[in-house]
Amino acid sequence: MSTWLHLVDAEFFKLKRLVVTRAVALAILLGPAVIVGALRLATTDVNTIVEDPGDIVLVSVVLLAGVGVLVLAASVFGQEYDLGTGRVLLMSGAPRFGVIVAKTAALLVVVACVGVAASGLGALAMRAVAWEPSLAEVAVLLARAGGLVLLVGLSYVGAAAIGAILGRSTSAGTLTGLGLFLGDFLLGTTRTQFPLSEWLPVSNLFTMAGVFESAIVDAQPLSPGGSMLRLLSLGTGLLLGSALLFHRQDVTR
Repeated sequence: MSTWLHLVDAEFFKLKRLVVTRAVALAILLGPAVIVGALRLATTDVNTIVEDPGDIVLVSVVLLAGVGVLVLAASVFGQEYDLGTGRVLLMSGAPRFGVIVAKTAALLVVVACVGVAASGLGALAMRAVAWEPSLAEVAVLLARAGGLVLLVGLSYVGAAAIGAILGRSTSAGTLTGLGLFLGDFLLGTTRTQFPLSEWLPVSNLFTMAGVFESAIVDAQPLSPGGSMLRLLSLGTGLLLGSALLFHRQDVTR
């Protein structure tokens, strides 16, 4: 257990030192304010546009966090190949599966915390468009944001990790993660029918956030519980796939 805790602590330290971590955190924090600025140009009362203004903050934060976590995941997994530190890490006795879990845990905790903070700032900024939530509404918004960032982020971490491990570089991980996000976003926003697209993160995010009344491929609506299970299944599957690849491959480029 102490070895695993040490690995997680080391990953937090690595994330803290990365410039891209600060850039991602700033983008997520500023995202809701940008959305509010756009809404302010359209109306002075957001309640005339959407039924629940909190959903605007929620979805924007989770989507930005999804992009942010895949960029960070590509960096933390890919740098082991880019810098040649992976071999040193394993020679020190670190378990391969423990490395994957530690990196994933650090990534999700950091981005989830930033997402919760961004949601709070977004709720505060929404006062500019006449949305004045109660403390209970803000608390629910923060809890939903944290949970959805974890669920959605898990899939993007797994996808970026697989790309970085297969391509042995940060760029490969970034391309894989962005490919999943962009394709997923297009399917989710257009509700295009496509095989297995109901398993993708954005589609289930929209269902859980109540943005769309039904899934993109079915006339039957998905329940929030069903979407949660799909997100957990996809994210866990991708993470296990990355762990299997990392276990079987050499870490040299």
